[in-house]
Amino acid sequence: MLKYSRSFSTILFIILALFLINLPVEAVSDLEREIAKKNLIKYQEEYGLAYLEATARDRVYTIFDKLSLEAAKDSSDLNFKLYIVDAPVLNAAYLGDGNLVLFKGLVERLEDENQLAAVIAHELGHGVNNDIAESINLIQGLQVGGVLFETFTKGNRYKGILDVAGNIGLNLLEKGYSREQERDADEYSVFLIEKAGYDSYGAIELMHILKEGGNNDSRVGELFSSHPNLDSRVEYLTGLIKMVKDAKELYYSPVATARVFAQGILSDNMEVIYGSYWQRVQESLTLNQFKDNKRLKQIQEKIEIISLDNFGELGYTLEIRNQVEDTARVAISFYDDDNQQEDLSLAIDLIKDEYGWKVLKEPAIYNLR
Repeated sequence: MLKYSRSFSTILFIILALFLINLPVEAVSDLEREIAKKNLIKYQEEYGLAYLEATARDRVYTIFDKLSLEAAKDSSDLNFKLYIVDAPVLNAAYLGDGNLVLFKGLVERLEDENQLAAVIAHELGHGVNNDIAESINLIQGLQVGGVLFETFTKGNRYKGILDVAGNIGLNLLEKGYSREQERDADEYSVFLIEKAGYDSYGAIELMHILKEGGNNDSRVGELFSSHPNLDSRVEYLTGLIKMVKDAKELYYSPVATARVFAQGILSDNMEVIYGSYWQRVQESLTLNQFKDNKRLKQIQEKIEIISLDNFGELGYTLEIRNQVEDTARVAISFYDDDNQQEDLSLAIDLIKDEYGWKVLKEPAIYNLR
């Protein structure tokens, strides 16, 4: 038996750490593909592919095609594929490398296309969010490290590195996704469902069905994961869906959003103005930071002066100047109600996102009397 000194073990640990840190992305992708392939074979051998009547099959794949087309915009490197396995189980799983599995029992239990869209959108969310790769990174270090230890100590250079894929895949299925990953997939599914033209309330109905039916297959329980539990998922999904639907109703068109923005300007309400801005703007600026915007302060000061000079309420007009697909520009002209004289004209650029039409950046001033 070979004996190793403490210093040699330390050197070996450093070598292993450096190898794992510098493991190229391509190798991780290869590992994910291998995991997905092995697990897909496992499902097909264990359950077989399900037979569905033509109408039912067309319904499932029509929904999948609509959702995956939208999801592909967020993850262009994945080619999403859907398989339905023949098992009377209320479950579904994302296997990696774009592969989704639905169980026939779940497909037959769901009552409408919105619930089915919720299942598929959730699994697509795991793919878009790259959750398999994140989970691989947590497990890969130990398992590949063990293989490398044998490689260095026994001289079997590179042998067996991808052979750990099966064990990693089994660990992933048994462990399930983390609380954060589950929540992110739930949240992504809401937006994806709405984008594809389905009703996101189907996600809440799905949770109630899952709670009612339970999970009959402990090996693949990610959809029914106890972290977070189903009651918690219903609670935060209800809040998110209400927020999305309220926003879409409020910001349903470029003119509708411009109206909210103009009313916020006239009422000197920065919270209303801030709410009309694009989500990415809100993510980069807090409300307090937003309140320091020089352009908006300049506009509000001018509005105040015009109001004092004219001793009356200001009105405004809105006009779309340009609209191409999901972008638009709207002109806002403020005037005194008494003499109808235009005193201030702005242009705002808008973009359509998950919450409807939102202001993309600070307004341009093109007429300031």
